[in-house]
Amino acid sequence: AFEEKGGPSMVNFKMSRGPNSLMGVATAPEEKEGSYVSTRVLGSRHHKSAEAHPLRVYCSEKLARDTGASLPRGVAWLHPTHPLVSNKGYAHITLEGGADCVLRASVSPAVPSTDAIALADEDRYNCHVAEDQTANFVRFAPPADERHDLVDVEIEARVMRPADVAERDIATSSSDISDEDGDDIEGRRGRIFAEVDGALLLPALRKRLVDRWVCVGEVLTLSYPRDGDDLAFLEGTSLRMRVSRCDTIDAADAAVALGYHCYRGCVLPDTRVYVHAVDDPGTEDGGVCVTVGGGLRLVNSNARGGDIAAAERAAKELVAVNTSDGETFPVHRRLLRPCIALTRAIREAGADGPAVSSGKRREWEASRGITSTQGITSTRGITSRGGDSRGRAECDAEVDCATFDRVLVWLEAEALGRSPPEHDIRIVEELAEAADALGLASLAEYCADRLGKHESRRRVRSWREVVEHNERGGCWIVIDGMVLDVKRWLPEHPGGDRIIPAQSMNVECARHFELYHSSKESFLYLKHFYVGEVRAEDRSSVPTLPGPPASDDFLQQLREFTDDFRISNEVAPESENVRVHLGAR
Repeated sequence: AFEEKGGPSMVNFKMSRGPNSLMGVATAPEEKEGSYVSTRVLGSRHHKSAEAHPLRVYCSEKLARDTGASLPRGVAWLHPTHPLVSNKGYAHITLEGGADCVLRASVSPAVPSTDAIALADEDRYNCHVAEDQTANFVRFAPPADERHDLVDVEIEARVMRPADVAERDIATSSSDISDEDGDDIEGRRGRIFAEVDGALLLPALRKRLVDRWVCVGEVLTLSYPRDGDDLAFLEGTSLRMRVSRCDTIDAADAAVALGYHCYRGCVLPDTRVYVHAVDDPGTEDGGVCVTVGGGLRLVNSNARGGDIAAAERAAKELVAVNTSDGETFPVHRRLLRPCIALTRAIREAGADGPAVSSGKRREWEASRGITSTQGITSTRGITSRGGDSRGRAECDAEVDCATFDRVLVWLEAEALGRSPPEHDIRIVEELAEAADALGLASLAEYCADRLGKHESRRRVRSWREVVEHNERGGCWIVIDGMVLDVKRWLPEHPGGDRIIPAQSMNVECARHFELYHSSKESFLYLKHFYVGEVRAEDRSSVPTLPGPPASDDFLQQLREFTDDFRISNEVAPESENVRVHLGAR
């Protein structure tokens, strides 16, 4: 915090992304629907949608103890008259805002009122809500484009820490540590507190999962006698189970599917359920095995088995792309096909062995004067190799990992027919260089189009033009004479989407920019928003903010950072303009 002379103190709210911003010292604008009020900002101020129900969270364990009612775990309990529950007596609900976790809700007279919900400890953990907290819940409807019938679900188990045992005593290790003779060191995965038969655990687990929605990272606990007589084999052991993976398609198809990502789904009676000790998925192929981890020795664990062969086949479809800063991306060769510079590596990948060359790379090399050598082909930015330690085709690209990651996002969007993300203009410049190095024509054309449109917007503008644009509903602001179009940025602004229109339009707002931003990170966006300069003769007409102007140090830093893209604010004399008509100048 800092305090300006004669003014109120200001607190710097540093956000985890984007420019660091301050809320400012001006009176907060009236909250109302309008062109600069986004639903996200309203939601952040505890507004709710018409479909949402604010419910106070109760602990179902305490409620059951106090009322004597039966409130089994795995169910969110509502008042019998609550409108969220259908005529069937149950409903699926989730937190407003698109939470991954989906709860099966039912009714109980033990719930004190219609504005209450009773959740077990594991459900409060999964939903990230606390007892006595009020949270907005909505009825869950699966997205139309989301497959949700699970083919398989994988769960890792560990012993819940006994009260008299330190957490470090059940710490796990995924590495195989052995002594000098090669034998496993006793307790290499931590102390063992319980041994459980997976053949007994699996049916009990399936019983609790069928017809239940689960998501990756979701936790459930099993304990006897709390959770039923069918868990008597646990005796005094309590287990913590975590969903580590779920799939809506077979593993073989998932391994090679472009854009496939499954994080949630519904467990059906025929869904395959795999369970193993934490950090030890097992090594047996299609059989039973013993897995150890998290204080648990799980006998008769069911490993994924047949998926191993599918994974090996899938690995042959991958190309290991090594970036200039030492990162390796395993990428499906189908995704990389548009990259002409990677043709050799793509051709060498594939479960059926190397493919026959189409000649496109040779044409591309010839157009650039590139020469090939046996086994390794070097270009400006690409080196193709025979394969890595896992047998995958391998190549080196002189593109840093952050840029290559954005290239992969572009390739996936193109392959799936989706709209590509819109990047800051500086990122587009980096992508253009990467597209050139990779021989990715579609991305190069996109970048050229974006850069061309950006260049065409940059021109000297009169102050009247700026004001009239804002009167028509735009949001151009002026910082040190730069005209910046920030309208599309407003909903993303960490300080809210009303502060800029309320305080910084139609004035020279360099002082606001200096006060409200504590990091040069904010400078990164300026080129993206830049649409020109206020012409020199109009600079004196631009109103200024009350108080001292922006500091000289700030303006110097700003000008140094923006020098490479700012244009002159001088309008060229008419006589200096070149006009061509019928061949005459």
